[in-house]
Amino acid sequence: MTGQDERLKPLETLYDGHRFRSRREARWAVFFKEAGIPAEYEEQGYDLGAAGWYLPDFRVNKGTHADHFFEVKGVAPTRRARHGNCPCPAFIRNGLANTSQLRTLL
Repeated sequence: MTGQDERLKPLETLYDGHRFRSRREARWAVFFKEAGIPAEYEEQGYDLGAAGWYLPDFRVNKGTHADHFFEVKGVAPTRRARHGNCPCPAFIRNGLANTSQLRTLL
């Protein structure tokens, strides 16, 4: 079905002591934990001045050479959802995790 994912509402999910805004974000948290990748969920918001505020979904590998923000989006995110106020460096992933994506975070 075309557009089915866009009609679905996020399902708030509890996992590992955190309340995730969507099941998709919780699944990524499971992925990070099982893969041994340190990840903090919605750790801190950033004031980008005229561009507004930015709250990254995850910060992975904090304090290392591989320190990045990580955004979780739907299967077909809008242009605004893809770009929004997201500063670089950031990984933006659509859908669920797979093993090939692990290599980009190590």
